[in-house]
Amino acid sequence: MIIRSYLGFALLCIVFPAIVKASLDSKTRLSSGRHLVHEVKDIPKDASDSKCAPSTLGYDCSWLVCDRIRLHWSLGGSPPNGSEPCTYSGSPRNVSNSGSQNVSASEVHFAVQSELYGYIAMSFTAQYGVMIPADAVIGQVSGDVASVTPYFVEGYHKSDMYLDKTIHLTYSAIVSNATSTNMCFTRSVAETGQAFLTAKMASPNIPLGPGKYALLNFAAGYTSFPSTHSMSKMYLCSIALPLVAVASAEPADRGWIPGHGSSYGKHSGSGSSSNSGSTIVDPVAAENEVHEYMTMHGLVMIVAWLFLMPLGTLAARHKSLITRWFDSVISVSSGSSSSDSSSPLITSISSSSASFPSSGSLPSSLPLAASSGLPPVVGGSLWFLIHRLAQGLAVVFVLIGFVIPFTCFDDGEGRGERGYKSHMLASRLHSVFGISLTVLLGVHLIKALARPKPNASRRPLWLLLHRWTGRVMIAVAAVNVGLGVSLWRTHVSDDSYLSGLWIALAALMVVGFILFDAFLSYVQRQEGQGAIKGDVSSGLTAAAAAAAAQGG
Repeated sequence: MIIRSYLGFALLCIVFPAIVKASLDSKTRLSSGRHLVHEVKDIPKDASDSKCAPSTLGYDCSWLVCDRIRLHWSLGGSPPNGSEPCTYSGSPRNVSNSGSQNVSASEVHFAVQSELYGYIAMSFTAQYGVMIPADAVIGQVSGDVASVTPYFVEGYHKSDMYLDKTIHLTYSAIVSNATSTNMCFTRSVAETGQAFLTAKMASPNIPLGPGKYALLNFAAGYTSFPSTHSMSKMYLCSIALPLVAVASAEPADRGWIPGHGSSYGKHSGSGSSSNSGSTIVDPVAAENEVHEYMTMHGLVMIVAWLFLMPLGTLAARHKSLITRWFDSVISVSSGSSSSDSSSPLITSISSSSASFPSSGSLPSSLPLAASSGLPPVVGGSLWFLIHRLAQGLAVVFVLIGFVIPFTCFDDGEGRGERGYKSHMLASRLHSVFGISLTVLLGVHLIKALARPKPNASRRPLWLLLHRWTGRVMIAVAAVNVGLGVSLWRTHVSDDSYLSGLWIALAALMVVGFILFDAFLSYVQRQEGQGAIKGDVSSGLTAAAAAAAAQGG
């Protein structure tokens, strides 16, 4: 019976996630990677009528691709020639130009701005919203060393990134100033990167013309590459961008440009200022705070689902054993305090022990807890007290853990958990499992409060549903904890040692309870009691029967 239960548990852990995964819309463009959050901006669908924002760096166009990353570009013409790197001298080239850009341009000049002072990444992807494969250009400033390098990205770790020798960047530069980090480069339209060759895409990386869109991903980090980039959508996004556009006299996007909303000191990494006098949240400090809440969320859920829930389950599963052990403790304590073996208390103990059933029948006398006038909280109902306390605390912990993402996963501008809500499969599964478990837990709690009387005809069915609902929840929660650890590593820390500690903690709880359950079952078999089936006729002690009649 125990082996079948464990096999069923393992099968559930494998099958249930597969069912949920299959239920997700397979046509939705999901990220193949762990790191991508994407959002389509309000860009005109008709490229011939596309409008872009004027470029403060002097390029033909600019667009706010992420909340705090701005892209500038020009089709053909001379490369940046300003006194500062990545700028053109004079006024923006295309602000007063009523015509479209050069569709037949052989190269495109790009510049990317971010207010973070770690690194900036821009990638050309073969499929919208997908992280890999992609041709990326990554620029970073670390001390006196600056670099702008093309990469072929085929995986999720730094070991899966290679120098892309099929891409040749010209006029590349990266510079940090008082308000932003600016990366710029020029790339040939005719060149096809390694990612597109791998994907066997016929279209070029940089499509130009009416109705054509460049599929781009952007990311920025506040530490040097290849550390994990920011997971806030302020610095992480995907966009389908028509490069053939005309700059309008007024910004066509939300208008943020470095120095016109917030600025962060190059070396301090904190503090903020605004020319409007409003308070701007430091994204680094805000993200670190969110990481603390993510860690708290994980700890609370692990304690609830992998410690308190199994503890309450074991108390109910082995309630007769708990009753016998408690009676034995009382027996030893009473025997050591009195040498009179003929005392009523010892007589009661002896009578109870001698008549304990080996199968089916009830004892001829009550166990010590019931016969000695002790309060009902002890003896036969002790298991019920443990069960209720453990499950009640678990419910409180789950509710706390459930509320944290919706109230504390703020992206620094008051948008709540949406700022960290990615479209990667692991994140969606984690959300689906979490919400489903919380709803199911509420139903389980209501069902427990409405339990039938022990002798009711509905009691066996209720017991069956109650037990298996609890087991399913714990099994799914164990899977969800694994997903949560993976997401924690993605969002908070890529440290293998720390993520290993999380996994070890969760595994220790799961394996520990399984072994402890096996041990208790072994002890019961040795004592000839067998597994408790849940009703009076299956061999409950009189104490357990009395407890069930009173409150259970």
